[in-house]
This record gives sequence, structure tokens and C-alpha cells, in this order.
Amino acid sequence: MRKVLLVDDDATTLAILERVLRDARYEVFSTGQPEKVLELAAEKAVDVIVLDVMMPGLSGFDVLRRLRADRRTEGVPILFLSALTEGVDRVRGLREGADDYIAKPVVPEELVLRLQRLLSPRSASFTGLEGNLEVYSFSEVIQNLHAAKKSGLLALVSRAGSGWIALKKGEAVDATLGALRDADAVLAMSHLSHGHFRFEPGEPSDRSEPGPEIRLGALLLHAAWMSDELERRRTFLPHEDAPLAVKGWPLPELPEGFDRQPVEATRDRLAKRPGTTMAELLAEGFAPATAVELALAWMAENQLVEAAPAPAPAVRRGVDDTQRRKSLESAAGRLLDRAAARGHSRSSVHVLFQVCGDAWEDLRDELSGTALPFASRDLTRGGTFSLVDGNGGSGEILIHIRELSPASRRRLDALLRLSAGVAVWLGKDFDPETLKGLVGDVEERIQDRTGLLIAGGPEARRKADELTSGRSRWRVAPESATSLDAILDLLL
Repeated sequence: MRKVLLVDDDATTLAILERVLRDARYEVFSTGQPEKVLELAAEKAVDVIVLDVMMPGLSGFDVLRRLRADRRTEGVPILFLSALTEGVDRVRGLREGADDYIAKPVVPEELVLRLQRLLSPRSASFTGLEGNLEVYSFSEVIQNLHAAKKSGLLALVSRAGSGWIALKKGEAVDATLGALRDADAVLAMSHLSHGHFRFEPGEPSDRSEPGPEIRLGALLLHAAWMSDELERRRTFLPHEDAPLAVKGWPLPELPEGFDRQPVEATRDRLAKRPGTTMAELLAEGFAPATAVELALAWMAENQLVEAAPAPAPAVRRGVDDTQRRKSLESAAGRLLDRAAARGHSRSSVHVLFQVCGDAWEDLRDELSGTALPFASRDLTRGGTFSLVDGNGGSGEILIHIRELSPASRRRLDALLRLSAGVAVWLGKDFDPETLKGLVGDVEERIQDRTGLLIAGGPEARRKADELTSGRSRWRVAPESATSLDAILDLLL
């Protein structure tokens, strides 16, 4: 039975949390006296500490420093508990050595899941920083890594795509998000409000070719300016599905700040393809989404572009679509339960689909009829879609589709580390050498991930069996697994 030490000066809070954790089969010790925490934690050899921040005498920050300075308790996971919800307080706790942060009032299920995550084998070997962008904003995270002069890889995954920033002594030396690189990638990340991040310390590998300087401070200020300017012009922004056409020509002189937006690039695309929608422009990924929206809003404000009325949405009420969606969401709920049991946060679980060469059509067949918006797009460009828990709980699965090739391995590495599971479509003809690095990473280096190979024929199955022989974290999908929900049931 795992041992938990609860520290809070409020007797009612202690009593409630004690009952919650005993019901979850933890051995619980508690105290309302912060000065006794160090000796109590060492004497009882506790596995994790839930530590209140605001206490009389010694604060949670004071106790945290004592615990981290003592050899007996320096490695014990610590979950900060506080009514403080400001980002600066959360980041301060994480920077000073806390492993996670939960705000009062505490949701019992969330507390139990966070403790499971901290006590999982995956967390024991992870010495970086991890969290959700809904709680810790990108600017908070990157500014604190910059101030602490950290070196390593900050990976981000969201519905807008996946990417990473390589840091060397707090300075960004490389960055990518989807098809964007360097400053554009950082600008796009700064506007993400949903998603997951993970920082792993270490020396980043040198980029393959020299790149422009990435000035984090200036970029964050510019991102804030962009958000303010877009908010002022929100009423001019066209509907995302409205066909657009260039009206004014040529472009007038751009005001300060707008000369850094993709106004000309957006105008040129519309001139070449009249009727293109804002959604289609954003999907091209030629510039950060907020920059494209701001460019369009400014052009519409100055009558340089006009939008036709948005088409009426297509109505799909087929019984098959409804049942298919329910089946997928039910499979998503089962996968979320398995992910939580492995120590992942149940609220948002990431899964990576990778596709080799000629296997795109196999994946297209499995996505057809799913009533997912992504299924109707050009899959070979990759993308992300989500599935919610259909079993009455909360949480979602973000499924990221990417091509697997030797050239894509480095860009996919950060996404792989954030994903609870990876499924690889092999098609009928693939090169096993392309997969060896991925198979080895999941098997030996990346904690608590599992892999699934989906073969497109007898020869591909034979190669897949050879690749997974002797591997405990990999399996080959049976021939009967021909639907997306069946594949989700085989993951984890």
C-alpha cells in the first residue's frame, strides 16, 4: 500500500482528503504543523506528499525547500495544494521543486489521478516539467525556462498540431509547429490555449542547417500585440466557411506591426484562387493561424477583401453515422480508462497514428463513415482530431496523424514522447529499416508507451512479426482489426 503524507493547517480539509485517499487504498498520514513535515516524511518513508501552500509559520514553499535539501526526502514526489490560482504561484512551485499543482477546492477524482500519475514508473524516471496549456500558459512556461537558463526540449501537442522548441541555456535555438519553423512556430505556440506540454532537460542536438535568431522576449510581446489587434477587429473577421475574393488592388502601405503579418501572402493566395475560405487558408499552414486571421480582418476592415455569404452547413443525420460515432466514443472511454491506470492524465490523452508509404488508403478506409471532420480532408497532409469519452466520464483523446519516414523522425520525436500509444499503418510494401528506430525507442527509451503495427497484407504481417519478436510493448493487430474503434481497443 502506497503511503501519502497530507499537510494542511485546515482540519476540515485534512479530514476530507484523508477519507478520499483511504477509499482509494492509500495509507494516509497527516499533519497541520508544517515544521513537523520533514521528520514525519522521513520517519514514515512516505511515497508522496500533498502539501498546502498557505500555512502559518512555515509556508509550503519553505517546507518544499527543506524537503528538497534533505537526502532522505529529496526524491519524494510533492503535489502542491493551494487556493492560489495565479500562474505565477503555480510556476513558482514547479520551479522550486514541486512535481505537480492542484487548486482548491479539490476534485477527489482529480487528486487520486494526479497521485497515480506521480507514483507511476513513468514519473519516477522523468525529471522535467509537464502540464496542460489550459492551466499553465505557453508564455508562463517558456519565460520561466528562459529565466532559469534551462537546456532541453519543450514539446507541445494540441489540436492545432504538434511541435517543439529546443532550448540551450534558456535561449531558443530551433522551433517547429506543424509546417512552421523558428519565429513563426513560436508565434503560433504563443496563441495556443489548449493542449499539452512536456519539457525534458538535456543538451539539444544541433539543427541540420543554420537558422535565424529566435528572440523569445520580442516574439512574446509581438504575440500579445497580435491578440489585442485581432480582438479589436473581431467583427471584421469573415466566417471561416465564407468564400473570399480580393477586392482592393494594389495593397496600401501597411501600418506598423501589420508589415510583419502575412497580408501580401494571404492576398496572393486569394488572387490565385478566388472563393478560397478562411478555413482553407488556415489549413495550408503557411503562417501562424492568428497572423492569417489578423491579416484577413485588417483587409476586410479596409475593404480589400470581400466575403460571400457562408454556405448552409450540410446536414447529416444518418443512423449509421450516429451509431458509428457512439461506437468510437465508447472505445475512446475504454482507452481513457486504460491510460489513467498507466498513470496518464485521463482528461487529455494523446495517440499518434503514423503511416508508411502506401498505407494511406488503408487508413482512409478505416476513417470513412466515421462522421469525423478530419476524415474528409487530404490525409497525407496529416492533422489532428479528437474523440470524447462516450462512457459517461470526462476526457478526450487527441489523435495525431503523421507520415513516417526517415526525414520525419526528429520532428515526430517530441510528439511521440507525449503520446500514450502509437499505431503504425504499414501498408503492403514498407521498409523495416524505417521502423527500427521507432520500435526501439518505444521499447527501451520512452516510458509507459505501447505500440501497435497494422499490416496491409501477408508479407507486411511477416515483417511486422519479425520486428516485434521479443518486444514486450509492441503487438501486431489481428487481421480482424479493420475499424478505428477496434484499433483503439488494442492500444495500451
